[in-house]
Amino acid sequence: MLKRILYFLVLCHLTIYSYGQDVIAEKMRINGLANPPAKLFVHFDKNVYSSNEMAWFTAYLLEEQVELVDKHTVLAVSLVRDADSTIVVQEKFVMGQGLAFGNMVIPNKLENGEYHFMVFTNVVVGDKPTVVFTQRITLKTKITPALKANIAFQKKPAITDQEANLLFKVSTSEDKLLPKAAEVTYQLGNFKGKGKTDTFGQLAIAIPFAAVKTDTIVSIKVKYEKDSALVNIAMPVFKRNTKVSFYPEGGYLVNGIPGYVSFEIKDQFGQPIQTQAVLMKDNVPTDTLQSNYYGMGRFALVPETGANYAVTILSKEFAESTHLLPQIIENGISISVNQAVVTDTLNLTVRGNLTGNYNLRLHNFRESYTSTSIYVNKIQRLKIPLAHLPKGLFTITISDSLNRPVAERMAFAHYDNKEKLIIETDKQVYQTREKVILTLALDKSISEGVFSVAVVQAGRINYKNKTDIESYAYLNSELGTLPISSSGNAYKDIGFLEDVLRIKGWNRYSWLQVEQVKAGDTLRSYDTMEIAGAVTRNGKPLAKATSLGITVDSTFTLVQTDLMGTFTLPQESLIAESGKKAFAFLNGLDKNEYKISVSDPFANTAHKNVPKHWPSQTGVAYANTNTAASITAGTLKLNEVVVRGNKEKAIYGVIGSPGPNACGDYVCFNNVLNCLIHSSGAGSTSPIVGQTYPTPNRFGKKGASIVYQGCYILKVQKTTPNNFLNYLPVIYTKKEFYGLDLLQKDEQELLTTLFWKHAQYLNQKDQKSVKLEFYTGDIKGDFKIVIQGVNDYDLTSHEMFVKVN
Repeated sequence: MLKRILYFLVLCHLTIYSYGQDVIAEKMRINGLANPPAKLFVHFDKNVYSSNEMAWFTAYLLEEQVELVDKHTVLAVSLVRDADSTIVVQEKFVMGQGLAFGNMVIPNKLENGEYHFMVFTNVVVGDKPTVVFTQRITLKTKITPALKANIAFQKKPAITDQEANLLFKVSTSEDKLLPKAAEVTYQLGNFKGKGKTDTFGQLAIAIPFAAVKTDTIVSIKVKYEKDSALVNIAMPVFKRNTKVSFYPEGGYLVNGIPGYVSFEIKDQFGQPIQTQAVLMKDNVPTDTLQSNYYGMGRFALVPETGANYAVTILSKEFAESTHLLPQIIENGISISVNQAVVTDTLNLTVRGNLTGNYNLRLHNFRESYTSTSIYVNKIQRLKIPLAHLPKGLFTITISDSLNRPVAERMAFAHYDNKEKLIIETDKQVYQTREKVILTLALDKSISEGVFSVAVVQAGRINYKNKTDIESYAYLNSELGTLPISSSGNAYKDIGFLEDVLRIKGWNRYSWLQVEQVKAGDTLRSYDTMEIAGAVTRNGKPLAKATSLGITVDSTFTLVQTDLMGTFTLPQESLIAESGKKAFAFLNGLDKNEYKISVSDPFANTAHKNVPKHWPSQTGVAYANTNTAASITAGTLKLNEVVVRGNKEKAIYGVIGSPGPNACGDYVCFNNVLNCLIHSSGAGSTSPIVGQTYPTPNRFGKKGASIVYQGCYILKVQKTTPNNFLNYLPVIYTKKEFYGLDLLQKDEQELLTTLFWKHAQYLNQKDQKSVKLEFYTGDIKGDFKIVIQGVNDYDLTSHEMFVKVN
């Protein structure tokens, strides 16, 4: 049942290919094999976190080839700091049948700022993962940094200045001077510089205004011994320039053929501009234009060859500019679609000043769904049934007898905005520490589905960072960067979607790629990453095979090396519960001669692919000349500091020391052993052998007590003193989210995630509805219920609010 749900897009594609082969259809088929559309979506519980907070997530593998789905067995999740592209933590999780569930603690003592999760699986082609997903997050914390860094303008910049003079200052967190100079590096776009602070911890920095091109943010990093700090400041922009792109419907302006011209207005930083403009014909105003919130708009035009058309921006906020329309062709074909987002039928109008037979094709550049001959004579109105197309984007292309495209338009088939999941709560407004009953039920048109459920504080979901499974799978993964929809869900905003298809969907794909693709391009070698290593003696390969022990928590596996000492670790030997540790050790060998080295390909792959998979963002921050004074004040609040790095714990740990022991066991600040609510971060200590501790009950609070028997790793080390250990990467299994047990009144409950469910299965036959129960905490205000998932052969994204008074 589950496989049938998760392969919904795969099966759909397998059943629609028809209409006899032709040259272009075959090339598109080869292009689809050479560039398969596999996708990965990850639902995180929220996108605004604080340090030491738990992030919960469910991963969905979409549109993968059936024969490859079972190869995706490991999900790697990396947390990347945007300021310097540093991977601050990576963890791995078990994946099966196209699903993965996990949780990750946001590392303690991380600085405020923008981060993102980069997620991929163990399936690669060369050194590139076949599926990658990124999720932007914002981190907010009140942690006191080890270094205090400030940046400000020395004087208010003027429009005549060639450069901006900044003053950088660094001190200890107690505002004391550093004993010696600190190293400082800074960058704006391609402009880079470096220097050292003086005895007062200061450094004068000059940034040329010529470096302000597609970005305005100056990033400064200071390093002092093991500490470092990051701080940003926005360069002033005295006048924003405009860039106007034009998209004639169908692709070309054809002499005498009426049609619509869509346009998009942005500034030099890619920020959409809502403004007015004037359409000029031979320097005479003919129409007033208006761009919307997304910088988009359109106007009707009957182009005439010999006439000069241009658009002039009216607003005084921007530098005066005039933008020429594309060149008008004398003869051609034009496509007109009043409504491109449709269900089962597309109404298409074809106009042209050429008469003859043309080919009309519906496709997505990876598969040709239908191809037919049409006769064009001035105007032709067509009603095209779409029953044989899958749900999603497709392209209408008209080509001549030599298969050269002469007109093109993108549309969306089988659009359905109906909610597939019915969500109800027993009340709309709750008191603090009150039970909430959430009912989920399938719409009668849906037979089955699997969904992840989050209930989080509304302020922990930032629209700038927001993603949903429908918009991502149907739009973003196909069209690239999109403006942020004002509704928060691009897919459900049909007006926004129509605008996007006029702009982003125009000429999105290159026919050149289809023409140049060869059958040999389909020969892709899919590999699965494995964690491997080697045992060496005095730095050299072994002369004979040996064995090493692998231990995870209380399990033990013996792994044999080859004659040279190399080995591959079985994936099943690295699987453990969240928070546990894994080790490799050699028995009875001299640790001064022998050494275990382990290579983690997931970490290496993450580092290589961070620059290639940076999350998209529309626009950048900029500052006006009128707010130069406030820039200085505001910048001082932007301090982003990497605090003192924790020293590597001794491999065996110290019993009773801060944090978990070598096995991952810890006692939270409420004295609960391996507490399910409070993580192993700040305030936790390692348990003491022989000490009695309460264990967590089903709500994560104090339950039955046990005597701690100690860490298995410590016992091994104690009884076999010649052993030595190496940390190994762990592949974690899912951890269940335990709600609040509010029968105890001894502490405040300030969790911003009230409820998380990795996967809720529903089907019309056995369980078409379910009641989920959880409690509100002590935080008042709006909370958002967010549900993402897969049902039958479609996707689901649903939201609603509840209030806590």
